[in-house]
Amino acid sequence: MRGPVLVTGAAGFAGSHLVDLLATRDVDIVAWHRPGGTIARSSSVSTPERPDSPGRRDRPDEPDAPDRRDLPDAPDWPDRPDVPDGSDMPDDPDLPHQPDRPERRERPGPPGRRNEQGPPERRDPPDRPDRPGLRWKAVDVLDRAAVREALAEARPAVVYHCAGAAHVGRAWETTEPTLAVNVRGTHHVVEALRAVRADARLLIPGSALVYAGADGPLSEDDPLRPSSPYGLSKLAQELVGTGNPGGPIAYLARPFNHFGPRQDPFFAASGFARAIAQIEAGRWEPELAVGNLDARRDLTDVRDTVRAYEAIVERGVPGRPYNVCSGRAVSIREVLDMLLARARAPIRVRVDPARYRPNDVPLLLGDNRRIRDELGWAPEIPIDRTLDDLLEYWRAQ
Repeated sequence: MRGPVLVTGAAGFAGSHLVDLLATRDVDIVAWHRPGGTIARSSSVSTPERPDSPGRRDRPDEPDAPDRRDLPDAPDWPDRPDVPDGSDMPDDPDLPHQPDRPERRERPGPPGRRNEQGPPERRDPPDRPDRPGLRWKAVDVLDRAAVREALAEARPAVVYHCAGAAHVGRAWETTEPTLAVNVRGTHHVVEALRAVRADARLLIPGSALVYAGADGPLSEDDPLRPSSPYGLSKLAQELVGTGNPGGPIAYLARPFNHFGPRQDPFFAASGFARAIAQIEAGRWEPELAVGNLDARRDLTDVRDTVRAYEAIVERGVPGRPYNVCSGRAVSIREVLDMLLARARAPIRVRVDPARYRPNDVPLLLGDNRRIRDELGWAPEIPIDRTLDDLLEYWRAQ
């Protein structure tokens, strides 16, 4: 089956790492990004072309880029870092969420004064990608006509549908946009593929939050009972993508928590690492205010996660879900302690009860025997390396 590989949400967290992986393969890549967004830079990811339709509306509910361009100056950031709730680890492989306030880059101010804030550093893309075989295109997945037009042009053999809303907590406040981008956006992709490339293979990255809560490892056969708007949207996304007569051929991944470089700092591990880097640079007061650190999560490096996506498409059974997880739970306290041990400055930790969540899941642990036994996938990157890479990423910003 000939044709390029398409990655939607390619400017996001998992999407950008997936593009990195595919760039090492002998394939042509079409990378969709949100109109108006920028991409995460890496050694193998080229910069995007300018949006095909500059006047197209920039939808805030398809947040596929960690950086935002053309933002107005923001008010002063507090001296003390506003670190995410410790339990708020990513439960989904998709793109970084749209925060209530944009992520801001600090300009160092005079000693003893709060830092002034400015817009993110501009990264104006060149007119053409700098890597042959990789083409960027601005596509809004909520624009049905634009999706169909772009898919008719690309006619991909494989689609990794990584575009979506990824923040669990904010889905309670932004339920309608979350359902729109995760469900309706997926419907647009499926519908267009059926019309222009029905034999395409489509990977739908779901979430571990489609399962009912449990005290032990969750397998693919455990009951499906999402307890949040986000989990509901991911289950609906699976249902939209599978069982469609006339194609496309859908594959299902159910990733548990994953983390690594380029992750949005509103997720706990990345938020901790960013705060440590800011404190080391003298931009923030040396104190972290945290929430619940006792929650335990199954953590996998994002680079291992996208390897699993590739394995599912290449060797998996269509419509059969595969947990993508390590099979080992780590507490948020352990993650924070490991990062603090790497800090180059002393840092105080203050527990703030206001950051606790009443509906926090104490344990989210996966059973990865199906993907290990059937596809031969296993996580390879140790947590120490992930934390090293994550911290170095934020130090370099």
